[in-house]
Amino acid sequence: MSSFIKWIFNISSGRNVFLMFVITNLVYGAILSYSLPHVLTYTTESVLFDMSPTGYDYQHAVTLIGSLGEAGRQAYLWVHMPLDFAYPGLFAIGYAMLFAWVIQKFASEQSQWRWVVLLPLFAGIFDYLENLSVIAMINTFPDIASSVAAFASMSTVVKSSLTSAYFCLLLIALGTWLKHAIASRRSK
Repeated sequence: MSSFIKWIFNISSGRNVFLMFVITNLVYGAILSYSLPHVLTYTTESVLFDMSPTGYDYQHAVTLIGSLGEAGRQAYLWVHMPLDFAYPGLFAIGYAMLFAWVIQKFASEQSQWRWVVLLPLFAGIFDYLENLSVIAMINTFPDIASSVAAFASMSTVVKSSLTSAYFCLLLIALGTWLKHAIASRRSK
């Protein structure tokens, strides 16, 4: 893990962070504005697995996948999933870089803050686990294993929790950077 952290710090220039931020959020924008709404046109359900931060139960998974119909399940697999497989990796690298870049403004690479760059990595891993579980549920419908639905839900909750923790810590880091910047200007 320390080699990943070191690599992230080494590539986290302002230009690289900006580039990854733009690419990551273009993909996320495509998910929010195109692939999720497209899949939702096939169902009366209003929330897909990706947007259920508190998880879901087996019955909800079966109901949602069933309500999509065959065309909706195909749209989930072939319209939404390609974007949703690009996003977790982009998020993991891009947001780790963003955090590394911010904390380099007020702390050393050896600071305890450096470990926070792992949160987007683990969030991305759980997002991939969620995606693989959803694919398994779609491909086995109507015989979805309750254990797969439970694992998908757990992956969603962990992904959401890690992402929320990351953004809370990013806000704290930004506030700390601002505090250091103000103190530095006052001392001049």
